[in-house]
Amino acid sequence: MRKIFICMMLAMTSFAFGENKMTAADMTFSGPSDKQNLVVSITDDFDVYAYDFRIYLPEGFAILYDEDAEDYIYTMFRMGKNGGNIDIREADDGSLQIGVSNKLLEGDEGEAFQIEVTAGNDVANGTYKGELKKISLSDQNGDRSEVLENVAFNITVGGTGINNMTPDMNQQLNNSVIFNALGQRMQNAAKAGLYIVGGKKFIKK
Repeated sequence: MRKIFICMMLAMTSFAFGENKMTAADMTFSGPSDKQNLVVSITDDFDVYAYDFRIYLPEGFAILYDEDAEDYIYTMFRMGKNGGNIDIREADDGSLQIGVSNKLLEGDEGEAFQIEVTAGNDVANGTYKGELKKISLSDQNGDRSEVLENVAFNITVGGTGINNMTPDMNQQLNNSVIFNALGQRMQNAAKAGLYIVGGKKFIKK
């Protein structure tokens, strides 16, 4: 009887909670000195009011800092009109620590954050590895907090940075933030042209 009860509890737990995860889109730089957005997405099964992570980039890459604005170049998504509070600082290990709080993360999946990255003048063409570490999600009162696994992403230097948009991407685009070549936000990618989705460039013919 006890074994049956334990199995029922495990089944209920599996049903009640989905998978919480953070992902980072691969990045393609046309060459040295090029700039691209590192796009971070979150999938969550509870009301997330805060998330934290650290960005680790390979040697030769840097996160852009606007000296005039005295801030990094970033965008927060899924946080309504006024957004949330954000704390960005360099950690002791040289990574960049991101902390977003005090605002409900709308929806249960999709792009949540992006920040601009540049490839240094001396970076050679090739494929590199970046990583997100020390990832956590929390609810409003701290009653639920989850530490997530590290996330790896590829950084390619020397590509055109433009991909063909295939028909099977239509459903994926419904959950993404879309910009045209002028940086204007679009509701969809219905017409032929160049679009930016998840920090990547796509051409629809």
